[in-house]
Parts: sequence; structure tokens; C-alpha cells
Amino acid sequence: MPFPEKTARKLGEILVEMEVISAVHIHRVLKKQAEMRAAKGYQIRLGELLLREKLIDERSLARAVAAQFGVDYLELEDVEVDLEEYASIPWDIVKRASFVPLRRGAVDLTIAIDEEPDQELFKVLDASRSGDVFFVASPRSEVQLVITHVRRMFEAGTSLKGLARLKDLRAEAARAAGGTGAAAQAVAADPRR
Repeated sequence: MPFPEKTARKLGEILVEMEVISAVHIHRVLKKQAEMRAAKGYQIRLGELLLREKLIDERSLARAVAAQFGVDYLELEDVEVDLEEYASIPWDIVKRASFVPLRRGAVDLTIAIDEEPDQELFKVLDASRSGDVFFVASPRSEVQLVITHVRRMFEAGTSLKGLARLKDLRAEAARAAGGTGAAAQAVAADPRR
């Protein structure tokens, strides 16, 4: 599958059209991004800066990324995650890429991402199968919860087998955090609150 192409619309324009943020705020953050690039020689992606500044929420960012790439937006709460798919991908890619394998057809794979797609990730996934790789955009906290679970499993030497649901992983994280205290309740809480 060829790497997904961006639409001509920019992320900031999409967010303004969605009425999530004003054009004035976008302009201010773009200026900050340019200043950072000039001062430090690198820049942080616009979506990341908007999240850091608490000007948008992660669901709005995921919806805008979906619109920018012409793909679906999907909340992961009741979706089955294919843990076995992680085992077929080089660990250095799994560690640095934010993605969650959702479902496999006979040969196709759909993954959830929480930011702009990573071209190297798509090359690795595409080369590892005869079918196509598709993606959907999902909220960051949901993607990161699955990734944290998979990393713990990998570091513990636990076999990555079967399917998992986000709500089950959230409950497991709460139990691991102590089960009853405020920290455990915060881990288990639905981030949509």
C-alpha cells in the first residue's frame, strides 16, 4: 500500500474549520513553533504544541488528523487489539512508533495511530505482509495505554498473544496501581470524562 497522502488542507486550518480553536490561537502557536525552530534547530509538530498549550484536546487532534489524511476516526474503547501483530514487527519500530494493530483480514491490517503517520512504520508493516495496511486516527491516551501494556509485556518476557480490549487493559492497569486508591481510580478512569 502506498504511504497515505495528506490532503491539501493543513492541520491548523482543519482545527479552525472544526471550530475547535481560533485562527488567532493557531497563528500564535505557529509563530512559537517557528521561533523554536530558529532557536533550537528543531520544531515540535503543531498538534503536539497545541496539546501542550492545552488549546485542544486529544480527540479533536485525532479527528483533525483523520480529516487531513482522509481516514476514519475511531475511539478504541471496545475495539479488539491484535497483540500478536506486535510480535511480527521489529521491537525498535514498536518502541518508537505510536500505533495499535486493530484487526486483520485474511492479509490486510488496520492500525490506529495518534499522530501523523510514520513513513518508516508503514514501510516495515507493508513489507511484512502480502496485504494492505490501513490506518485510523485515535485519541492519544487510548493508543498510549495499549502501547504501555505491550511494552510491559515485552520487557517482562510475556508472550504477545491474542486480542485485548482497551477497557480490560484499563482495569488491569488500575489493579496494578493498587486497585482501590485515587491513583488506581485515575488510571482506570475513562479519559473522556
